[in-house]
Amino acid sequence: MRAIITINGREYAATLPDNDTVRQLAAQFPINETFQKSGNHEFFCKLKKGVDVSELSGTSDIHKNGIYYFEGWRALSFVYRDMNISPYKVVLLGNFNDDVCPVLEAAEVDVTIGMEAVE
Repeated sequence: MRAIITINGREYAATLPDNDTVRQLAAQFPINETFQKSGNHEFFCKLKKGVDVSELSGTSDIHKNGIYYFEGWRALSFVYRDMNISPYKVVLLGNFNDDVCPVLEAAEVDVTIGMEAVE
């Protein structure tokens, strides 16, 4: 699945695999939320509804330009810095096609981000 993610009014393409978890996320599109900077490595928001991640493996090693989900908080996360977040584990939902790290690193503490599927 391809998605368009709008950060501060600028659009970025992302690719997400075809699986049940991503389909559950896409059922919530369009998402327009205020994302908060956290840990100097990501922006996240709590989704209104969680998604089932039981078919996916969790990881503590996150990578820049990755789109992740943390089940414990129903958190959708966009990562701009490689990091090990042990003891926490997240699941990878997809990746930005372009490098959005400079944009996220320079962003304020809160940023409005939209996400929608494209054909």
